[in-house]
This record gives sequence, C-alpha cells and structure tokens, in this order.
Amino acid sequence: MTTLTSNYWFPQTLQQAFMPALRISFIIGAVLYGIAAVLSAMRGQRYVYEAYNSVSTINGDLAAVEETHT
Repeated sequence: MTTLTSNYWFPQTLQQAFMPALRISFIIGAVLYGIAAVLSAMRGQRYVYEAYNSVSTINGDLAAVEETHT
C-alpha cells in the first residue's frame, strides 16, 4: 500500500501512458500551425471591399423603385 500512495509510483505510471500521446499531439499541433502559417502567407494582401459601390447601387435601386411607384 505504501508503494501505491508514494510520490513516485503513481506519477511514473501515468507518465508512461500519457507522455507519448501528449508528445504526438504537440507535434500534430505544430505541423498544423506551420501549414496554417504558410497558407496564410500565400493568401496575399488583405482585400477590402469597396463599401461606397454597394451603397450607391442600393440607393440607385431604391430611386428606381420610387420612380416606378410615383
């Protein structure tokens, strides 16, 4: 019973079970992070939609609708 409750046996037992899985998960995370960084760099510059074109188109459409109703 002393072996089971000691500060050495239980952590060592868990370490053997979880360390390989933890190492693999960190490696997979690092690889996915690298892929995301490369794809983000390949994306190019930031594209900003021109808001005034869509607003003027909406205003033009509304004016055309108002003209047909009057």
